[in-house]
Amino acid sequence: MKKKSWDWLLILHILLILWALLFFSSLDLADGGRLAGSLAWGNLAGLFLSIPLAVVSLIGRAKGRFSQKACVAVIPLSVLTFLVGAATWAFFLMVLRML
Repeated sequence: MKKKSWDWLLILHILLILWALLFFSSLDLADGGRLAGSLAWGNLAGLFLSIPLAVVSLIGRAKGRFSQKACVAVIPLSVLTFLVGAATWAFFLMVLRML
């Protein structure tokens, strides 16, 4: 029986990392927070999707669920996605402390 490839998970990793780069860089802009406010919906994905996605991807790589080409990219993308989740949780906790 042939195993299905989980290569499509790499797209989710890339989207989460790109969102985080855009969101955290928009916090420095002098636009009154409009861009950061429009990107804030991604905080939900960062809070509840990033860390589980990184863990599932690392488990999938250990079980050989990714193709040969994608196997190389899974580890760094998973680590970056985990760091995005940790940074999003830290940002969320700082916002809660301000309230």
